[in-house]
Amino acid sequence: ATPMEKTIPVSVASAAQTPSLQQTTQGGGPLVEITEEDLPKCTNCKTCYQDVAELFERTKIVVDGKTKEVSRVIPGIFDKIEITDELVQRASRVADDCDAEIIRFHPPA
Repeated sequence: ATPMEKTIPVSVASAAQTPSLQQTTQGGGPLVEITEEDLPKCTNCKTCYQDVAELFERTKIVVDGKTKEVSRVIPGIFDKIEITDELVQRASRVADDCDAEIIRFHPPA
């Protein structure tokens, strides 16, 4: 029984849960998001991916048969990044400054 107890320590279970607690916000969603429906509305003003490159990236989508450069939240980024107070402040500011008003900001709980 002793080897089994050593392979499943309580600290691993609690440590595994900690990142998800840090990543959730009041609405239960990600810190910031741009929905698929809103992507075509992006004016590519460059503000979000230049000011908060940790969360946003430039990408290309096809709208009405034409290629359009837009910004998006980096897929899976919230599984890889620690949400700091400074990042929350910058994300809030960039959402407020979004020309197309498509960045949805969800403050942490």
